[in-house]
Amino acid sequence: ELLKFAAQIPGMLYQYEISPNGKVRVPFSTDAIKDIFGCTPEEVRDDFSLIRKIIHPDDVSRMNAALAESVKNLSPFQLEYRVLLPGQPVHWILANSMPEKKEDGTVVFHGFNTDITDRKESETQLRDHEERLRLLFSTSLDAILITKPNGKILEANPAAEQLFERSEAELKQLGRAGIIDWNDPRLPLALAERRLTGVFKGELNFLHRDGTVFPTEIISTIFTDSYGEEKTSLFIRDITERKQMEDLLIKERELFNTTLMSVDEGIIMATMSGEILVFNAGAERI
Repeated sequence: ELLKFAAQIPGMLYQYEISPNGKVRVPFSTDAIKDIFGCTPEEVRDDFSLIRKIIHPDDVSRMNAALAESVKNLSPFQLEYRVLLPGQPVHWILANSMPEKKEDGTVVFHGFNTDITDRKESETQLRDHEERLRLLFSTSLDAILITKPNGKILEANPAAEQLFERSEAELKQLGRAGIIDWNDPRLPLALAERRLTGVFKGELNFLHRDGTVFPTEIISTIFTDSYGEEKTSLFIRDITERKQMEDLLIKERELFNTTLMSVDEGIIMATMSGEILVFNAGAERI
């Protein structure tokens, strides 16, 4: 009955035995050993070599050290390691066992092995994703802030430190309240929109270290991290030069129109299709 129960467990139950003369055997294992190590219980009952030869070479010394410590202290043995089954990709195995020393000096491990390949691949993908995000965060030309919805700054990238002329530690101490222009009439609407829709994209004013106001283009999004905590991301781009250029173009256009309308000669400007674009006072007198 116990063997039937063990067969339903998604892993391998076993006894691993090390005799005083160093001989290693597996006197008991469930049929799941076939999935874990590619052999049968009978093949390794008196010979551990079939298992030993498929352990990843880079993990052998780590496994031997963990086993030696467990035997010496009769402490739990737990290890994640790789196996190389013929014709298959690398598999990750999690071993858990408890040693027991017999009167003749033999140490018997009672344990459980399970395949954790899917978990390790997920961890690798997550780690790669986090590394890419971290690279984007650190190399972005736009300032990036990670905050709590209440404005507490949790992280600031190098571009943010440069934009606000403060270190990340200073920005964390100040919080959003210390760098945003609270006199900007668009701010309350921006915060309300982000709270309602989860995102705000638009223009807001911020403050340099000396208190001078500068215009920015901002994208702010509310998200929930892996711990279920609500946070916000802010991508901030200084648009001072763009605003200055827009103001210059407006002034040049106003100057052009003023000059055009003040001359005595009649001036008419039209498109090739005949659409009139400019018709000054001199033209009206003609």
